[in-house]
Amino acid sequence: MFGVRSGTLEWILAVVACAACGIFALVGGAQSSPGLRKAGVTVTTAVPTASTAPVAAFATKEPAPTEAAASAKPAADLSHIGAITLRHTTTVRPAPDARAHAVTQVGSGITLPITQAKGGWVKVLSPCEITGWVRATDGTLITAGGETSSLQQAVFVIDPGHGGTESGAVGPDGVQEQDVNLQISRRLAADLAGSRVYFTRTGRYNVGLRFRALLASTLHATAFFSMHENSGPTIPSRRPGTQAWRQVKSAPSASLASLVWKNIYSSLARYRHVPWVSTAKIGPLARPNTKGTDYYAVLRESTAPSVIVESLFINNKFEERMLQKSDIQDVIASGTANAAKTFVTSGQAAKARPYHVKMDKSGGLPSNCTDPI
Repeated sequence: MFGVRSGTLEWILAVVACAACGIFALVGGAQSSPGLRKAGVTVTTAVPTASTAPVAAFATKEPAPTEAAASAKPAADLSHIGAITLRHTTTVRPAPDARAHAVTQVGSGITLPITQAKGGWVKVLSPCEITGWVRATDGTLITAGGETSSLQQAVFVIDPGHGGTESGAVGPDGVQEQDVNLQISRRLAADLAGSRVYFTRTGRYNVGLRFRALLASTLHATAFFSMHENSGPTIPSRRPGTQAWRQVKSAPSASLASLVWKNIYSSLARYRHVPWVSTAKIGPLARPNTKGTDYYAVLRESTAPSVIVESLFINNKFEERMLQKSDIQDVIASGTANAAKTFVTSGQAAKARPYHVKMDKSGGLPSNCTDPI
């Protein structure tokens, strides 16, 4: 009826039908691979030359990925990363998304513990113990430690006690414990040069107790030293009142505390004719709470072998003055460093197993805590 013979028309319709079937079979095959769809993989299927034009006609342009879509892509393996040291003042957000509002800001050079990684972002805890996310590219990622008897591979976390509005004990001449702790900690870090050393604080700012312990835990620290000076009622003594507090149920911590105390005590005791003061308890000590776990939070919440060093009594006028002298600070730092080195090279660190802890919800911070920037 249209000027085409019926036999010819049937042949043309058959060819068109065949081509259509081939096209839909290709499209349907690509859509029927659930494993590839879940992985977000674009599949390109080789087709005969005769079908190239029809397939191209069904192709659609894929939209450009949004930031949210990009963050959902699998990230590099961050399973062995324990912390991040920020390279610049960084905004911390409540979700791994650059469009999310800021919950806090943390300054350059601050090391933050990492608890999770997702799509190029890492979940961190700030010194004021605010949880949030930062980009992995905002800082230097730090690989967690492991069992080792090598000083080059050992990871030491140094915690200068107190900080910021929480100054610690104050001596008769006004010397603040937080400042002495930081000065000795810096000397300790220098004595441990060659190992991997990280600080819980680097200046005069508040740091939560949970933050301090968590940094040691996420880095799988070989040892964690919380540096302090003592204060309180004392009696005259012929020997230094040095103390080293250990984790109550940790044999590695007990061994480390014993090494720390012996090294510091024997070095300080060489100073003759010093009117030392002390308490009834000196040496490597443990203090359980009413539940039988550690009384001190930084010991209770750290999975690493941990020790609190209480070297001298800053509330005693003479010892306050001693603590301001570089040679005394060097004695305390080198004594702690020698203990750390012996703990590693003797093989004791390699045998240590993680201390079982239950993280507290609060780190004893002031309500108006402001993160350092």
